[in-house]
Amino acid sequence: MFETNIELLNSKKNKLVATTKNFKIRFFINKLMFFFVYLYKIKNMKNLIGILITLVSVSNLFFSCDTKEDEIAPLTSPDNATPTVSLPSKTNNFWTYKVVTAANASTPEIIKKDSIYVGNDTLINAITYKRFKTKTIANGFFAGAVRNNGVRIDGSKLKVSGALSINVGLPTLLNFNIQDFVFLKEDAPASEELSTITGSFNQTIPQITTPLKFEYVMKSFADGTLPNYTSNGVVYTNINKTKVVLNLKVTTSIALSPGLPPTIITFMDAQDVLISTLYFSKNKGMVYNKSSVNYTINSVLASSLQIPATGTQVQEEFLKTLFIN
Repeated sequence: MFETNIELLNSKKNKLVATTKNFKIRFFINKLMFFFVYLYKIKNMKNLIGILITLVSVSNLFFSCDTKEDEIAPLTSPDNATPTVSLPSKTNNFWTYKVVTAANASTPEIIKKDSIYVGNDTLINAITYKRFKTKTIANGFFAGAVRNNGVRIDGSKLKVSGALSINVGLPTLLNFNIQDFVFLKEDAPASEELSTITGSFNQTIPQITTPLKFEYVMKSFADGTLPNYTSNGVVYTNINKTKVVLNLKVTTSIALSPGLPPTIITFMDAQDVLISTLYFSKNKGMVYNKSSVNYTINSVLASSLQIPATGTQVQEEFLKTLFIN
């Protein structure tokens, strides 16, 4: 019934716009005809007849041609799918999370809090997004992914544009831009690739005089659905899971001898340093996320930086409270 109503609205909308456009064209041509009739008083009739024939031909051309420019976009989402409701994005919606970073060999368990809320509309590349904000700096992966970024629903997909800041245990945060990165496709089959971004950037850290070059590939995959899932003692239903994987390679260039090309030294071979699995509940939002960080770096450089050559960190984000308009 909904789809039938949409098609009926689209049909009426197209007819109305086409009728309005035809009226405007005919009105314009009639004005020209009256003008040229006036010119008849000072021009010969032969020229006038030629002009009128041309105008009639142009008029017929306007009304007989059906071009794509005249078509009206249907009243459906861009990917023609039912809009996702797995992250309600009305202004003033908010969520709070308990962020637990598990203890490892070098640090004890750390418990913090994230507060995320939906702010104002914002335009990015002429497309309207909702600006997601946080009360404080982001502690968890999800808050870091949406903080101060544009979020929009594109049919069954949830897309994020802006700047991403990720902590993978290295001496510096990773900062790079994303454009319409898909964090969710509702009811997508498991393992379907949703989004891929690649790039590189240079970043300096105090311990090394030459900049480090970070080459990254970040992908998202549908990770299946669940009828329900319990997070923080609360049972949530209609779960869609998404897996985000960040692959990273880090190198630096050092001039070992004057006059010779710099030598490329690999700080970190290409490897999956972050795997984050997000659980979205329909009409609720993101209810749970588990992020695993693992890395292995050059042992000599690790010693000079005074950081472990290998690192492992597990972080969980549990939904505590929410308000949905």
